[in-house]
Amino acid sequence: MRRAFFALALLAAVAPQARAQKPSDPVPDVPTPDTLGANFRHDSVGTSGPTDFDFLDGSWTIRFQARKCNGQSGQLVCPREYWPARRGTWSARRIHDGQVIEDKFGTIDPNDGSRSFTLTYRVYDQAKKTWEIAGTNAKQGSPWAPGTSWADARGDRYVVQTYGTGSSSLITRIRYYQVEPDHFLWRADGSVDGGKTWIPDYWKIEAHRDGR
Repeated sequence: MRRAFFALALLAAVAPQARAQKPSDPVPDVPTPDTLGANFRHDSVGTSGPTDFDFLDGSWTIRFQARKCNGQSGQLVCPREYWPARRGTWSARRIHDGQVIEDKFGTIDPNDGSRSFTLTYRVYDQAKKTWEIAGTNAKQGSPWAPGTSWADARGDRYVVQTYGTGSSSLITRIRYYQVEPDHFLWRADGSVDGGKTWIPDYWKIEAHRDGR
């Protein structure tokens, strides 16, 4: 018994210790099974149930990645190249007697470790059978970004959300897919011409539930 205990203690002493991740450490790219983007009709809203976003409840560790886009002559030019992925967090909870889902999404700046957060509120519309949502930058107090979301029979969730107003507005169509209790993938297409043309996979995310 003593020998077994001594052997275990020795292994523990010499085993390499896991190093805490630093913001500057490389982050693997966010996977996508294809290059089609979210690929759904943003002007054809489906229906949803009041529990379709319950899977978000809790805390998640994420990887976030954005396309390298530049504005040129009033156009948004986006080659199929991405900025390095960033680590981040995502958490959600029900508030106001369970009638509202509040979620907090944030990424970590690899240069200095600072964080930026977006707060989103989701309310189920019983009459329309859709989720009405609105998000804003938690630090800057930027204008609210309104949107609508729903689900389909496969379990994918869809969101159409608009950032800004007028000719400078960005419309996003977002799809949550491969949704499991402890993992999901998320991809968003962007449009700056009212939905006539789309930039596939403008943003993309992979999420893993904390502690699993």
